[in-house]
Amino acid sequence: MISNRLQDLTAAIVAETTNGVVAIDESGEIVLVNKASVEMFGYSEEEMLGQKIEMLLPDRFRKRHLDQRGGFFSNLGNRPMGGSQVLFGQRKSGSEFPIEVGLSHGQADGKEYA
Repeated sequence: MISNRLQDLTAAIVAETTNGVVAIDESGEIVLVNKASVEMFGYSEEEMLGQKIEMLLPDRFRKRHLDQRGGFFSNLGNRPMGGSQVLFGQRKSGSEFPIEVGLSHGQADGKEYA
């Protein structure tokens, strides 16, 4: 069991890191965002939480991402995403920008998260 002190430290690091952090559950619902991801995508935390992760992708990538997301949860592991491809995010304004994505997973309350 992780101590409360370690949980608090972990939460503080995630909240303050300069890298965007977005966590989803197996259904693709956003369950956690940090300040950097809010700034990066232009949505408030409230606008992002509870929405599907695909809201942060350009339309042309959403269908493929749905298929890939299902595959990730079937074969959990930490890895980079995209390989040699350039990946893009989409801001609330509709503008696109290149992003680098690393996939990680963890468990909490008996559920898997990425």
